[in-house]
Amino acid sequence: AAMPLIAKARRVVVVSVKEDGSEALGDAVEDVVRELAWNGVAAEPHILARDGRSTADVLFAEAASRGVDLMVMGAYGHRYLREALFGGCTQRAIEAARCPVFLMH
Repeated sequence: AAMPLIAKARRVVVVSVKEDGSEALGDAVEDVVRELAWNGVAAEPHILARDGRSTADVLFAEAASRGVDLMVMGAYGHRYLREALFGGCTQRAIEAARCPVFLMH
């Protein structure tokens, strides 16, 4: 859904946050980069470590350091109790984004 916006971007970076103790997400990120290339968009893959921070905080810090104009994120929720206790990246993006965020479920 965001492809018309992505196609006009000067620079596209595909970012994923590696959960503490999990395997690297290189294959998933590379799949997105290949899909974008198939659509004529050159994108850079980038995997970030959480280092004890929330996924949303890592993403927003990276966005701020790169001066992004728009973040495109997949959006989904967890069960209500888990979201209420631990929060979620989507909810955090809605509440605390420092740049425009395109969310798609």
